[in-house]
Amino acid sequence: MEPIHLSSWQRSFVDRYVAGYPRKAQLAAAAGSGKTVATLIAAKELLHTNKCDLVLTIADRIVLKEQWRQMAETHAGINAQQGRSITLQSLDNLSQRKELISISKKNRTLIVVDEVHRSLDSDTSFRPLLEANRDNRILFLTRPGESNGGENKFNYTFEADEAQDHQGNAPPLSLPGSPSFELLKRLISEGKNLEDLSWRSFEILVAELLKADGYEVELMQGTKDGGVDVIATRDMGPAGVVKTLWQAKKYSKGKVGLSVIRELADTRAEHGANKALVVTSTFLTRGALQRIEREKFLLGKVDRNDLRQWLVRYANGTWSPDSFI
Repeated sequence: MEPIHLSSWQRSFVDRYVAGYPRKAQLAAAAGSGKTVATLIAAKELLHTNKCDLVLTIADRIVLKEQWRQMAETHAGINAQQGRSITLQSLDNLSQRKELISISKKNRTLIVVDEVHRSLDSDTSFRPLLEANRDNRILFLTRPGESNGGENKFNYTFEADEAQDHQGNAPPLSLPGSPSFELLKRLISEGKNLEDLSWRSFEILVAELLKADGYEVELMQGTKDGGVDVIATRDMGPAGVVKTLWQAKKYSKGKVGLSVIRELADTRAEHGANKALVVTSTFLTRGALQRIEREKFLLGKVDRNDLRQWLVRYANGTWSPDSFI
């Protein structure tokens, strides 16, 4: 588990929230300021002091759900028996909703609702989970000025800046090794700012998207991997296990040329993969596109427009990279 260094407002929130543990509370803090970390550390202390049995996080996007799951494991040491992360859409599924209510009834559950300002009628949506057990608690996370229907709905509201000391707090934590989460959110919502990513972050972005969709992913270490940046495998049932190679080409300008695709084809054959794909922040030349079209069952591409669609659909939980394979 990675070491945690909380800022003063994060420590203040954790201490106050754990001490009072109100039934309905709200934490308002700016995007990227460390709400996730503060909440997970509070949850860890509640589990450790036996005030709750389970932490259930609810997010409106798959990328947020995955961030919660990974940070719960790496930063708070919350395991699968102690925590569960779902998307808001799960509550729309009747069978899943019943299962979640049953779980919340059997366990003293801390329900964390992320970015609640984006959820319609949130109080009604989450009330059955809260009321399933009298010892359940709910914590809404939002941004300043985006209150979920007024402070009178909460037993406690914490504004992050009320305890902020401006004398050199530790920087807010982000997912280690991943692109800036704020940047990723902008990429998802707008399909812009690909240029702001470093070449390594661009590779990590591709790997994380594939991993979240159920692929077993191996992210290679750098430039000495024979033109392979990501190896992704997936069990396709009766069709067997599919092995794909992904090469990330993060350009500020210019197009991916035919020579890159030739190298990609050779790399696919060398590794014995079913298919090899190039992902680029720009586009491909006509010659490169023609080569991919001729060998479309062995080669593939994700250009700038494809990548924008990938991010948007991924954010809505409706996309699968099988469309490229």
